[in-house]
Amino acid sequence: MIHPHHYLLNKYRQYVARARVPMSIRRMDWKKTTVLRVGGAIRLLDGRIAQAKIVKDVNVSDNYHDRKNFIPLGRDNTEHIKADAHYLPMLADESVDFVASTGTVEHLTNPIKALLEWKRILKKGGLIYAGIPYYKKTFDHRRTVTPLAHLIDDHKNNTGLGDTTHTEEFLKNFDASKELVYGEFDAWYANYITNPQIYTHFHVFDKNLVREMMTHVGFKTEKIFYGDATIEYYGRKV
Repeated sequence: MIHPHHYLLNKYRQYVARARVPMSIRRMDWKKTTVLRVGGAIRLLDGRIAQAKIVKDVNVSDNYHDRKNFIPLGRDNTEHIKADAHYLPMLADESVDFVASTGTVEHLTNPIKALLEWKRILKKGGLIYAGIPYYKKTFDHRRTVTPLAHLIDDHKNNTGLGDTTHTEEFLKNFDASKELVYGEFDAWYANYITNPQIYTHFHVFDKNLVREMMTHVGFKTEKIFYGDATIEYYGRKV
């Protein structure tokens, strides 16, 4: 059961995160905007994204936590794409105005490769939002933040979906008491073994690493801050 104090604190943090959405996103003409949304629902922005001209929804799996990943927006403006977020050849260069993702980057074996692919698809001057778990507030809190050099090496080595480098360390340090869907290890693990790739947090993030990673890829940071249990990143392709 969630303590009332924690519930109110989470609601306050959600309000603050919404209030801190950059004006560049608030002022977008959504009816003329094409969005690449990677990994499903985005609590902070889906109300805005629902108004977009076109939404290209990318997911590697139809379901996650027994929930449908493909989110109907109420209008025929959504193109569902089942694909690996690292490699999206079906999408043309500079073909979207806005890239949005939450709860996805931590599940990528090669995040720099994926971010470069998203950047390729994003128009020059286009905006990106990424919500990435802050390890101290999640079941990753026993782990150590991944060095940027490790992410760069993964990119240089073209690390693929089958990578198991982090599996043992991830499971050893996993704190089931902070897992928000199942709340205990056995129930979580029963789902984990059905598709380890989409349940594993391959890398561990704080605000500094996210900023360094995005700068390395070539995004200019507009805003970055800690939300509820998430690092909220807003940037622009320059």
